Amino acid sequence: MRGLSEIPPAESSPNLTTVPTAPARVYKIIVIGAGAAGLAAAKSLSAIDGVTVTVLEGRDRIGGRIDSREIGEGGPKVDMGAAWVNGNNPSNPLTPSTVIFGSLAETDWDAAKYFEAVGTVNNPTPSSPLSGDDLKRMKELHRVTWALFKRRQSAALLRARKGKGLDDTLWNTVCSLKSKKFKGYKSLCERDKTLMRFAWEQITDMEYAATPESLSMIFWDCDNDQHDDMFMFRDGFKTIAEQWAADVDDIRLDCKVESIDVYPNTSGGGVSVKIRGSTPLFADACIVTLPLGVLKAGTMEFQPPLPLEKLNAISRLGVGLMNKVVLHFEGCFWEGGGRGEEKNTAKECNSEDSDSEESEEDPHVLYRVPMDNARKLPEALETPFIVNLKPVTGENILAAYLTTASAALLEEKSNEEIQVHILKILGSMYGEETVKAANVTDCEVSRWASDEFACGSYSYMPANASPRDRAVLSKAEGPLFFAGEHTSHGPFIRNSNTNEGGYPSTVYGAYLSGERAASEAAKLLGLDIGKKRPQSEAPNVKDRKYSS
Repeated sequence: MRGLSEIPPAESSPNLTTVPTAPARVYKIIVIGAGAAGLAAAKSLSAIDGVTVTVLEGRDRIGGRIDSREIGEGGPKVDMGAAWVNGNNPSNPLTPSTVIFGSLAETDWDAAKYFEAVGTVNNPTPSSPLSGDDLKRMKELHRVTWALFKRRQSAALLRARKGKGLDDTLWNTVCSLKSKKFKGYKSLCERDKTLMRFAWEQITDMEYAATPESLSMIFWDCDNDQHDDMFMFRDGFKTIAEQWAADVDDIRLDCKVESIDVYPNTSGGGVSVKIRGSTPLFADACIVTLPLGVLKAGTMEFQPPLPLEKLNAISRLGVGLMNKVVLHFEGCFWEGGGRGEEKNTAKECNSEDSDSEESEEDPHVLYRVPMDNARKLPEALETPFIVNLKPVTGENILAAYLTTASAALLEEKSNEEIQVHILKILGSMYGEETVKAANVTDCEVSRWASDEFACGSYSYMPANASPRDRAVLSKAEGPLFFAGEHTSHGPFIRNSNTNEGGYPSTVYGAYLSGERAASEAAKLLGLDIGKKRPQSEAPNVKDRKYSS
């Protein structure tokens, strides 16, 4: 024990009239997932003074379901996952980024050609362009049934608020529609039935990656439609993801999270995150941006378990599947007529205005309408639409889309088998020799169901589900917060305490949900969102390295 003689002289003593200031506490927040939601959350939190953010990503890259791959050696980037941006709507959080950082190409879905898909399961035979009469009939059937359906849906919404009618499916409802002039689906000839169904599948396949039979009649399209022109990134969607990541200091790749333990306040609160092959990380809060498919798979453990309400919502919502087969050619055979000898017929049939050259010379999308029953089977691996990426990339590239059951079967085949299959389909449309002469130089294939960090493409609303399920999934559980496109809920929720727009199944919905979760976490910890930390110079995005 030190004696009085060991007390330091007065001149070296601290000023006893000054109360020492305790160092400001720095809060730690972990974000699981480096997709759009995770990067948005981390970017928002990284701007606040007094916070350190660590992003844990299971893959060896950032972006999540944004997956821009180089096709061909030194070739352009093509998006195997998220690909489109909806125009210049101010509510779209991607718009400022795309204007500043991205090079966008507008896509024209009216520039389309329709082909009949005919043949056996294993052999698509030469197909003709859909006739002008068939195209007009298809559009008319959709116009009539759409108007009837929207009236039926509006009435059903009122019942749904009382919990009634949630088990009705989209297709059952469409097939039951009748009016004085329209006698119903069952009264149609087989060809008209095919045309009518394809018109509806153009929406359900493309926007929800789900069949009309699986979608909720009431809530299948309850997202906020921006009604804007659609754009694609010339350099890949990952351009924007890299810009978001540039504002986040600590992003760790190859970190598969196995479990999250939430500690009660009586034990000091906070969370412990266990990573495979590593020591646990501790934080004051955690934002979980795992896709719905991963939550359904149950590969990550929560302690204590998630509430039953949340588990039921996870079970009720659906996960769609859409895969792409992207082919790079030396030559271009699709900017012109259909099969060579039918060039003039194709132009006449596929354009409402026969004087329009755009639809004929530069099609954005090639549709295949399965006229033979064999081509309607999943085993046929039919592609309902093929997108022309030449205007976007500047190179001869086509992206064939497969959805639902066909997309699942695709994942069982090798790239070589798939390439041969898609070339057969293209050969049936443009001639085998013509396609062969174009010479494929590369083929990229997505397999989202097999991806353990995705387990599907994006969420959809099946029968018996409602936007309330999305709201439940967005709800925090103590220091545990949730984000992702599946948590973006729309306008049918009463007493919602969020002004987040309803944009499920989209990148901008995911991004908004990440910002929302970040705001909730900051509020819980008592952080001053308006107090920004000093900004350092952003790293060169192209040279950015991530830890693992």
